[in-house]
Amino acid sequence: MAEFTDPLSECEREDFSKESYLHSFVDFAVERILFEQNKYMALDVESAIDADRFENVIGKKHEVFYRYGYKYTTFELAIMHYQGCIEKMEDWIAKNITPDEFEALDVATQYTNYLEDNYYDVIDCIKNEVVYLLFQNREFLMHFNIFMSDVLLGKSDRKNVPLWVKRAVKYRDRCKCVMCQKDLSGIMDIEEQYENQYDHIVPLEDGGLNDVSNMQLMCSKCNKEKGINIYTNNIYHFYYDN
Repeated sequence: MAEFTDPLSECEREDFSKESYLHSFVDFAVERILFEQNKYMALDVESAIDADRFENVIGKKHEVFYRYGYKYTTFELAIMHYQGCIEKMEDWIAKNITPDEFEALDVATQYTNYLEDNYYDVIDCIKNEVVYLLFQNREFLMHFNIFMSDVLLGKSDRKNVPLWVKRAVKYRDRCKCVMCQKDLSGIMDIEEQYENQYDHIVPLEDGGLNDVSNMQLMCSKCNKEKGINIYTNNIYHFYYDN
């Protein structure tokens, strides 16, 4: 984690950046995981080209999936999932590699390079999905912001909450107080009380951030009771009442 935290500890805090601290963390985590996986990308392709020859390269045959009578690598399947069709490896080889070149050229590496051109877009799709899922989980956000309050030096000043942050939090929390579940939709229509319903999960006094990942909806009564304590409620909200 030092690779993630050390650069941040030397930077000034940012207030309500659309590239939130949650985005930064997901960028780091996803790229770190995929970096480990990418070491096996060529092996994945090689095992599809010549399963017997490369069966014991990493102790066992790497993942190759059969679908519609064709051996797809895991990376091909990822690209297909997010982007639709992809040129099959055997078709790409037939189009780009002559029979005489097949033995002399590193076909696996060349096809891997072809896949990577599409795979970077897939990585961005994966990051967006992870951010979306984690943003729904306020318990995770609480622990994440406690962690970030220790990483980032100093304290944040109180700022007006941008409209895009209000909309995101209001949508996620279904316009209800996270403590008592009071419907705030009517109250939030009153402009002078609108700002008071947005609470920092980790208070600014405790080093909390002005970040969309650190905001939640709370009625005035519950907000007063919470005070400067760190609190949130429920991992997920149902979208309908039981």
